[in-house]
Amino acid sequence: STNATFTIRWSSVAGKLYTIESATNWTVGFAPIESNIPGSGTFNEFLDTNTADAVIKFYRILIK
Repeated sequence: STNATFTIRWSSVAGKLYTIESATNWTVGFAPIESNIPGSGTFNEFLDTNTADAVIKFYRILIK
């Protein structure tokens, strides 16, 4: 296993909250890896450091 990281960057809206979910198999389902991320009004970034065992990883960002 390697200690890889992955940066997720997205356009955000100030006053909104975001949740990042990930899955190694998109047909099985996603699980939250970080929640209640406040929107900056420009761009947000999240560094996923839990990628060592994943050959492929899918992400999605939910807005509240």
